[in-house]
Formats: sequence, structure tokens, C-alpha cells
Amino acid sequence: MKIGKFANDTDLVYQHEIHGSLISLPDKVMEVVYLNYFKGIISYNGIQRVETYPVPHAAFREAITNAIAHRDYSTGIPIQIVGCNRYNETSH
Repeated sequence: MKIGKFANDTDLVYQHEIHGSLISLPDKVMEVVYLNYFKGIISYNGIQRVETYPVPHAAFREAITNAIAHRDYSTGIPIQIVGCNRYNETSH
């Protein structure tokens, strides 16, 4: 599985390639994405630190599992997760 972050449609900032058994891939992918690609919003509930991410863990795991389960393995093309920061700037 390939994971990449792009600055725009063509400029790759960095990427990771993850290999392993089909059973271990979801855990490996989640670890890499949540550590390197998603930025958590940190808040506090009393003295407990709470990190909130843009995609809930369960939903992201489901998406990864679906990508693995429904991939066309006859093509040899890896599953790709692409992240891109796009900002719409308007001047007033």
C-alpha cells in the first residue's frame, strides 16, 4: 500500500510504502497515517489530554479494510492513499 502527501496536484511532499500480510495491513496503515499524516486537535477534559482527528479511527479502519477487500489483485497496482492540502483563498 502506498501513502503520499502532496503539496498540490503534482508535487509529492513525502510518501510511505507499507508491506505485510492482509491481516496486518490495516494496523500498519493506521499507525503510519495517524502518526505522519493526520494532525490531531488537542484539547483537555479536566487534566486528561484528548486528541481529536479529522477522521474517526473506526471509520478510517473500515475504509482501509474495504480498500483491501475490494482491490483488484490481478492488476498488481498497489492501493493508494493520497493526501493533499488545498486551501481556497479569497480576498475581500
